[in-house]
Amino acid sequence: MEIKEAMNLVKKEFKKIFGEEISDIRLEEANLAEESSIFNLTVSFRIPIEGEGLATVLSGAKRLYKKVTIDKKEKKITSINMYNA
Repeated sequence: MEIKEAMNLVKKEFKKIFGEEISDIRLEEANLAEESSIFNLTVSFRIPIEGEGLATVLSGAKRLYKKVTIDKKEKKITSINMYNA
């Protein structure tokens, strides 16, 4: 499994989990050790927010960050965790 294939998997699964309205899914960090059987990725995406505040008016969306672990052999996500900057 290559990183491009891993990101395609993330995009597909995130839309199922977080909803089709998420957008701008980005790879922020990656640990791609050849000898490892997993990818550790940090991924961000935008999700619409509702409200009347200035941030809503200016952006209409909030960026969330997630730590994702992917099993390279099984080609599946094994964990999704909150990312605290």
